[in-house]
Amino acid sequence: MSRRGACSCPPRVSTPRTRRCSSPWSPNGRWTTISCTRRRGHRGMRPLARTSPNRAGRPCSATGCRSILGNARRRPSPIASPSAWRLRARRRVLRIGSGPGSGARVPTGTPLPSRNSPASPRAPRTSPCGSRRRCAPSGPRTTSRALPSTTAPTASLPCFSNGQNDMTAHHPPNPDLARELKAIYAQDDGELPDLSSLDQAPRRRWRRFLVRAVLFLGIISAAAWGGFFLWRGLSTPARILAGTIEGSGSVRAGEETTYTVRYRNEGDVPVAQLELSLNLPSAFQVTKTTPAADEGTTWRLGSLTPGSDGAVTVTGWFRAAVPSAQTLQAAFTYRPANFSSDFQDFKSLPVSVDGSVLKASVTGPEKALPGDTVEYVLEVENAGSVALEGVRLLVALPKDFHFLSSQPAPSREGAVSWDLPPVAAGGNATVTMKGSYTASAEGTQAVEARVMLVADVVELAQTAASARTDMLGGTLDFRLLVNGGEDDLTLDSGGVLRVSIPYGNRGSQTVNDVSFRLAAETGGPAAPIDWEKAVGIADGVRTGNVLIWDKTDLPDLAALAPKSEGVIDVTLPMPASFDPKTMSDRFTLTLTAAIKGVGSVVSPRTVSATPLAVLVNSDLVASAEARYFTPTGEPVGRGPLPPKAGETTAYRVYWTLENRLHPLSDIRMSATLPTDAGWIDQKDAAAGTVAFDETTRTVSWTVPAWPEGTPIIQAWFDVVTAPSDADVGSFLKLVNAAGAEATDTLTKARLSRALPEITSELPTDEDAKGKGVVVE
Repeated sequence: MSRRGACSCPPRVSTPRTRRCSSPWSPNGRWTTISCTRRRGHRGMRPLARTSPNRAGRPCSATGCRSILGNARRRPSPIASPSAWRLRARRRVLRIGSGPGSGARVPTGTPLPSRNSPASPRAPRTSPCGSRRRCAPSGPRTTSRALPSTTAPTASLPCFSNGQNDMTAHHPPNPDLARELKAIYAQDDGELPDLSSLDQAPRRRWRRFLVRAVLFLGIISAAAWGGFFLWRGLSTPARILAGTIEGSGSVRAGEETTYTVRYRNEGDVPVAQLELSLNLPSAFQVTKTTPAADEGTTWRLGSLTPGSDGAVTVTGWFRAAVPSAQTLQAAFTYRPANFSSDFQDFKSLPVSVDGSVLKASVTGPEKALPGDTVEYVLEVENAGSVALEGVRLLVALPKDFHFLSSQPAPSREGAVSWDLPPVAAGGNATVTMKGSYTASAEGTQAVEARVMLVADVVELAQTAASARTDMLGGTLDFRLLVNGGEDDLTLDSGGVLRVSIPYGNRGSQTVNDVSFRLAAETGGPAAPIDWEKAVGIADGVRTGNVLIWDKTDLPDLAALAPKSEGVIDVTLPMPASFDPKTMSDRFTLTLTAAIKGVGSVVSPRTVSATPLAVLVNSDLVASAEARYFTPTGEPVGRGPLPPKAGETTAYRVYWTLENRLHPLSDIRMSATLPTDAGWIDQKDAAAGTVAFDETTRTVSWTVPAWPEGTPIIQAWFDVVTAPSDADVGSFLKLVNAAGAEATDTLTKARLSRALPEITSELPTDEDAKGKGVVVE
């Protein structure tokens, strides 16, 4: 037995059993018997949905209904919605019948007793039987589910009492339970719904119909597309039109070549709308086609019956570099008679250009002495069957070869090259070139000729040839050295040319009557040399830009004995600035030696040294100054002058750049401020921008490109100082040393200029001169 008031099933009993217990609602505390069974999917036991009479034969108590309440008031699942919980609670309310086919509905709205609500054990109550535990009826048991309503109960449970059915048990309503049920079933307006019947929500048939229709159409579409591709794959002919390209895969540039494109219908059905398009390289020059093309390189061939064939022939030549690779492609477009769509087929032929019909040759002396005039004959031959235009001849000369003349003259000034007239098939073109080797030439010298085919502005290399000449040891040996070297050089305005001419007799006989001639050749204006300040020219004779030394000035040159040597040194300064209208910014130094004979043989000749080109960088000039007054006397500074200890004085700093020769780019001028000077962001520039970096305390002025037609540009900024007592009697440092940089666009040199620091002395300010010392 269990303790009084605990009329329930054990929670974890796995086998069915009958349990006797007493209930606080049982009359006189009599015993009540309940049957416990295991619910499917539940870990514990539950009471069977009926009760049996007690031992005393009195009407049963509401124990079963108590259990019903316990089930009906279970806490809902945390994942269930309120509406689902309400529907679940409704389905747990049972309707109990008293006989076959009939049953009294438990009045709806009956407040069920709570487990925690106080109830007298002897008070007769009518069980609402709203859960799975219910009392047994007197007749055949008929049960059905009923929904609670808000109507008060009017019937009691049919139970066994001394063998008779007693329906008069009455249970007063429980107000706490009524409030709880109202909290569960109440709608938004606070009223309880009519729960006497359960309505089924209408189903959305149109949504199901739409989903099924979409699925059906998707299946039909997939089947249709699958059948289409399957039919197309099975019905595509393996091969109807066969095409080939016949011709040489290795050709020479300029050589006429013929290519034949053949086609044949190998299918069982006719071919309609046959079209052939030839994709030819841009280097291929077409001279003839058979049959004639309908448009460009496209042929509309029409229909082709089964077994029939045809051909298209194209003749032309390649204007291409040697070596190079080219590709010819034929594209066939046709439509079989049993198809409504077009088919395409592509054929290609790779072609290698391995040679050229142009041949080159160079003829010259096998041996030569420095200073001797030599002649080279350059010849270009066309071994092909087509006349060629746009043939260019380039010649690479040795460094120690001095070009004198040619027939015909070079096509471009400053370049040893000739644009030849059209070279006929089997014909040739000839160029004759004259020159001499300088005294520094030695060993084997090679003259190389290269032949080009010009396509627009592109040079396509064809062939090359060269001639070699062995230099014999010259009797007189001399060189031209400038600033220690024999290479071309670039100097700034104001630079110095230190010229050295070492000479000697390497032969075994005396060289008679030697003279040297040094010239600064400009081709127009005077050379930028300050002859008045030149050093070493007193030993020679100057005529304009030419210096000459002979036996009159240097007696040793009258008869230069074997193994004797000598040096002539000259220093040629350049002006710091000059007018480009009167002086040239580029010139060439040339040195030649003339001799009357060697030993007893009188054989006058002239020998040249390797010339040397000199470029003058642009004449960039940078300057910086600080002012308190402008040149017209207008004040641009602020504060006391001279500066006073403990007070602030502002100065204006001007940066000026001058340039006249060449355009400049990437111009930058910068300086740092001392710790005693401050930046007040007062600035301006005629070109470019002025900026200040707070981290590095650097003032910078940048100009991307020098303004065209402007010889002078300027920028300014203000600085302030607040001297202390320790500065009394001294000048204030306003700006540290500055530097200016720029790139010469002609010589490609990076120019740089350095400037000293600026103080409060203000030497260029006439109105503020002598007022730069700090006073108390």
